[in-house]
Amino acid sequence: MHFRIAAIVSCVTLACAFVLLSPPAAAYGEWTMLINGSNTPSGSACPAMDGTDTIYGTFHWATLGLAWNYSYDNFTHRKVTPPVAYNTGTELYIFDFTTAWTGSISSRFVISARPYSAPGYLDYYCTF
Repeated sequence: MHFRIAAIVSCVTLACAFVLLSPPAAAYGEWTMLINGSNTPSGSACPAMDGTDTIYGTFHWATLGLAWNYSYDNFTHRKVTPPVAYNTGTELYIFDFTTAWTGSISSRFVISARPYSAPGYLDYYCTF
């Protein structure tokens, strides 16, 4: 009898720990971004960038089919991103590409679904 009680308590404890320690789901509009291997939250300072930078990150949004572009000069000029994967199970757009920018680098680096194909969200950006 004690063995059954101990087993039940152990299972309940394990289940509670799993629920409590699981990371919360990302909120819609939430960005995570690594630029050249550096964790770079939106709104923060950019790491050193030269126009041929490795971009890896996610954007949480419920709608499939957004068209993405990026800019190194706060959208004075824009460049279309390479294809961006979308995971329907997690509702995450997954960015994994290397930029190919040949223009000037000034102000801030931005990734966006412009022109406003996802109203109500904030662009990803970091500042130079």
